[in-house]
Amino acid sequence: MRDGWRLVGLVLKAALPIVTVAATVGIAKYLIDTKPQAKQQEYKDAGPAVNAVRLERRTVCFPIRSQGTVQPRRETTLTARVAGQVEWVAECFYESGFFKQGEVLARIDRRDYAIRIRRLEASLRSAKAKLLNAQQDFKRQQTLTESQATTEASVQQALATAEMAVAAVEELEAQLAEARNAESDTQIVAPFDGCIKEKSVEVGQFVTIGTKLASCFATDVVEVRLPVDDDDFAFLGLPLGVSLKPGSGPEVLLEAEFAGRLRRWKGNIVRSEAIVDSRSRMVYLVAQVSGPYSDTQANGGQPLAVGMFVEATIRCPPMAEAILLPESCVTTSGEIYIVDSEQRLQPAQIKTLRHERDWIVAHGDVADGIAVCATQLENVVPGMVVQILGDVEPVVAGNDAGGKVVDLTEPIELATRLQPAER
Repeated sequence: MRDGWRLVGLVLKAALPIVTVAATVGIAKYLIDTKPQAKQQEYKDAGPAVNAVRLERRTVCFPIRSQGTVQPRRETTLTARVAGQVEWVAECFYESGFFKQGEVLARIDRRDYAIRIRRLEASLRSAKAKLLNAQQDFKRQQTLTESQATTEASVQQALATAEMAVAAVEELEAQLAEARNAESDTQIVAPFDGCIKEKSVEVGQFVTIGTKLASCFATDVVEVRLPVDDDDFAFLGLPLGVSLKPGSGPEVLLEAEFAGRLRRWKGNIVRSEAIVDSRSRMVYLVAQVSGPYSDTQANGGQPLAVGMFVEATIRCPPMAEAILLPESCVTTSGEIYIVDSEQRLQPAQIKTLRHERDWIVAHGDVADGIAVCATQLENVVPGMVVQILGDVEPVVAGNDAGGKVVDLTEPIELATRLQPAER
């Protein structure tokens, strides 16, 4: 009996762990099977976040940049027209001296020329007296002919003498005019308002006819020859070899760093040269600035001096119906990506006309009002879904039909700031 109970105890002791494990597994399975099911949500890829701007055609002005050296429009060499000793020069007769038109700059000794004038005047008086006598003799011979008191030969002789006397008077009058001109030429007179560039003589120096006295240039107007390539030249709408009325050509802003400050002067294109440079293939435009030495208050007290090197910004005529976009909108292949109504990217081709600072000026067969992606993305696939950050606004202010011209000759900013976007 005792052995039977011992056997039962051993069986129970061995079966208890199995029963415990089985019960635990059963309870766990029950809990798993009866737990509430979580609702499954469908995952939707919203795509990368991008900026977008609204495309609108605008009237755009953009600059053409060039550079050149300031040159006088008129420059001449003053030379002696008579020989003699320089006896006087004006106070302005030195390098960089300014003078007015008609001002006497130097004088050559006139005494010899004055003496010659006196001699010729005396000779002329004598010749006129001889002419008077010859004329009276001719009239007397004609009177005697009527009474046959003289011969025809005597009359002809008197006529010839009178004609020779007339010729002598005319010759002396011409010599006297020439002598007076020579005396006048002893004064060197300024041909225009200008400045002495180089002085070549001094008081006491003897000069001959043709001796260089000084070189000078006019200060009313200066010019700058500006080279541009043919692509830039096309935007100006000018033919080769054309001259324009002063002030009517494209505006030009000239700038130079001088004496520690940036100086600016305004002018206009007055002509395009008729010759293309055979080496550089550049076309030359000529800009003109009036009053370069007189209107200095607006330029910080500095004139637009001859010889100064300047940077030029030429303002092109307004271009209507141009597409203006930030450069971030255009790929290296010249494409833009339109964001359609389903927030998908669709490629479109445009023709870039000008790259100016951070802007692209272009033409293309795309509609106004579309949203254009303004974020550079990598590995773009047509139809790719994107998420637009913020509102889609015009690129610049004044987007109404009567909006002002967008002037790219001055820095401009986006109408709305683009937000940082993850690529």
